[in-house]
Amino acid sequence: MAVTKLVMPNHDWLKRWLFLGLSLLINSIGHALTVVMNLGSAVWTASAVNLYHLWPLSL
Repeated sequence: MAVTKLVMPNHDWLKRWLFLGLSLLINSIGHALTVVMNLGSAVWTASAVNLYHLWPLSL
């Protein structure tokens, strides 16, 4: 059996870089919104603490 090398055309690599850039942009906008709304950087941790106080179950 011959081992074939996977070669992707240049436009596929360009598409991957564009999607990476788009995902980083969406992620950074989400983080900026949490800071602007004074939610802090650990929103999920704060939510877990609030849920613990609501239902005292072991996390």
